[in-house]
Amino acid sequence: MSKRQLFVCLIETAPAGHHGSMARYAELLESALNDTAGEVRVKRVNLALSQHALSRVPARFRMWAHHGWIMLGALFRLRRTKADVYHLLDGSHGYVARFLPAGRTVVTAHDIIPLLQMRRLLGGDPPGRGGRVVVNAGIRGLQCSSMVVCDSTSTLNDLCTHAGIRAEKMSVVFPALSDEVTASAKALPDWHERRYREGAYILHLGHNGFYKNRAGTVRIFSMIYAAEPAMRLKLAGPPLDAGLTMLVEELGLSGRVECIPNPEDGEVADLYRHAALLLFPSVYEGFGWPPLEAMAFGCPVVCSSEGSLSEVAADAALTAVVEDERELADHCLNILQNDAVAEEMVGRGFKRIRHFHPQQMAEKLIEIYRKVGS
Repeated sequence: MSKRQLFVCLIETAPAGHHGSMARYAELLESALNDTAGEVRVKRVNLALSQHALSRVPARFRMWAHHGWIMLGALFRLRRTKADVYHLLDGSHGYVARFLPAGRTVVTAHDIIPLLQMRRLLGGDPPGRGGRVVVNAGIRGLQCSSMVVCDSTSTLNDLCTHAGIRAEKMSVVFPALSDEVTASAKALPDWHERRYREGAYILHLGHNGFYKNRAGTVRIFSMIYAAEPAMRLKLAGPPLDAGLTMLVEELGLSGRVECIPNPEDGEVADLYRHAALLLFPSVYEGFGWPPLEAMAFGCPVVCSSEGSLSEVAADAALTAVVEDERELADHCLNILQNDAVAEEMVGRGFKRIRHFHPQQMAEKLIEIYRKVGS
């Protein structure tokens, strides 16, 4: 007997036109669910103001305009969408769940960084008064949802410990590597060619937020550079802030560290394809796509063991606690100076990414949808 097709409403809260990780997650889910032989029918609804419209709001009112517009959309737009399951794709806007039909709501929680900052458990500037209102409302929304999908066991444990959400209403579903990433990871140069090419470089992807630890990346690279003066560091993401620019100069790395400002997907693929290794010493991650993407491109990975990273990378990366920058630098040198170690890590990476296929993600989500939709 065939199963009834489920109608799933995917609810987005990232500003339309903003090409960040939340838009990417929505595209990934829609594509994976649409490839399930008709088990589910999907509709995406974005409740947010467009990036263009939001940019025209004075900065001091922008946060309130963003969240206020989303709440209006939840009140009025979603009432016109009758679905079996409503899946809110970003738990940082968990308050939307309180406007959705009771018993039919799934929310994905990627991380709880602002809450951890409020509790003084993570660094960086904690949310202001308005931010605390949003964070607390979001947690209450997660608590009243039918099911919480967590990107990692690390996030699940954080929600249990710090947000009071019961483990039995949560499930871990790893975000997959997209078909676009795996399709572009073809005709790869071997590692030896990457390592000894002119202009060989170490790669980091991330923004200037404290938890991406760009400053730590630069300090680790300075230790590597002392032993491997031909090596370069490429930081892909937004332009370096003033503090990071000063650090590069103080460490005598001007001309050795290059910022690749906001690269497009094709540029990112080329950076992975030719990098000698990915260095990813984050202070915290709820998941972390870059290590897996690097593995797909045959690029060895050195990362911290913080948050979800040791869980996601498993034995396919060399890891150390984020405070031990010397050990992270030594891991990088171990790869750069030992072809056998590098080739071993490349092979482990190719094996590891098999656990992050879109079909696996879709199957787990559909199991959750059927449980909630019934």
